[in-house]
Amino acid sequence: MKNLAFSRSSQGFTIIEILVVVLIIGVLSAIAAPSWSGFVNARRLSTAQDQAYRSMQEAQSNAKRDKMTWQVSFRQLPTGSAQWAVHDASITPQANAVSWQNFDPSIRIIGNNPDTRVTDVPHRVQFKYLGDVNLPEKGTLTLTSVHSPTAKRCVIVSTILGAIRTAKKGEAGCL
Repeated sequence: MKNLAFSRSSQGFTIIEILVVVLIIGVLSAIAAPSWSGFVNARRLSTAQDQAYRSMQEAQSNAKRDKMTWQVSFRQLPTGSAQWAVHDASITPQANAVSWQNFDPSIRIIGNNPDTRVTDVPHRVQFKYLGDVNLPEKGTLTLTSVHSPTAKRCVIVSTILGAIRTAKKGEAGCL
């Protein structure tokens, strides 16, 4: 026969063992949380950069397809929301006919001068029917995050022929 007292005492975990495991999980979580937060913020910023880049490519493609001037507009609303819209250049961006798309709520648009912000008056890039840029539209769109304002991503229209590229802070063309 089994000794019931012996088998009962060897089952389960003690309160000290459970506390040690909880403490280890807490320490590991405290170490990982800032890294995870930084990773998430970097992904949001990269996603916004990709959205801006693709919107410029879409406007350029539409201009070539339709043989007319197309425009991509960017604006920063007073509420802090940043938006973009791709539309026919003959349509005023403030018109209700333009379908504005939202960036992530943490994304902000910075003008070429770091002290200025793009407001409700849109920043724009126009592409003519051959896909070239309607001067003086050449320039840089700089995006940042409210969670890490020193991190910046840029979308750059670098030539009058309509070459579009991306860059990170510190790379050529992105301050």
